[in-house]
Amino acid sequence: MAKEKKKIGEILVEAGYITEQQLQKALKEQAVTGEKIGEILVNKGWIVKKELDQSLAIQIGVSRFDLSSYIVGAEVIRFVPEHLACQYKLMPVFKVEDTLTIAMVDSTKGRKNTNESG
Repeated sequence: MAKEKKKIGEILVEAGYITEQQLQKALKEQAVTGEKIGEILVNKGWIVKKELDQSLAIQIGVSRFDLSSYIVGAEVIRFVPEHLACQYKLMPVFKVEDTLTIAMVDSTKGRKNTNESG
């Protein structure tokens, strides 16, 4: 049986980024506005975008890291055709044996209900 995915609000509370009371207030607002719970929490200033991004990465089971100071070798770049890299906003980062690790601008794009209620 597949493990049920935790809701983003639950992850944020467990991480200590928000309180249960803040989550409940945000959920009430979401019921009225239809806005994503993460966006509500960021707009209220209760979390910052980085905390939301880290929590979303945990939710969908991907690693998150900053590439701004990362040097990618030219030999790795050739593994992904330029048109695919542009289309999916990704780039190869490193290769170990037969495994190529890629980085994406936002791996949640195109996923349905990634930032779901609670």
